[in-house]
Amino acid sequence: FFAGISISYVEKIYDPSCQWLNIVLEKLNPSLWYFGHWHQYIKGQYKNTNWTCLDMVPNSYYFEWLI
Repeated sequence: FFAGISISYVEKIYDPSCQWLNIVLEKLNPSLWYFGHWHQYIKGQYKNTNWTCLDMVPNSYYFEWLI
């Protein structure tokens, strides 16, 4: 299956909203993209979009997007 990846992570990948958000991302091609729902802090780049996954409020880096 997905070695080292939790079931909750896999469930989020197959969340129906992910498909729609991918369409929005492709159509709008923003330079910055911020989102949550993963309960962890992750940054990356997809094509010309720098994205940031915001963490839960009580965890470190939840405020990173403000900086």
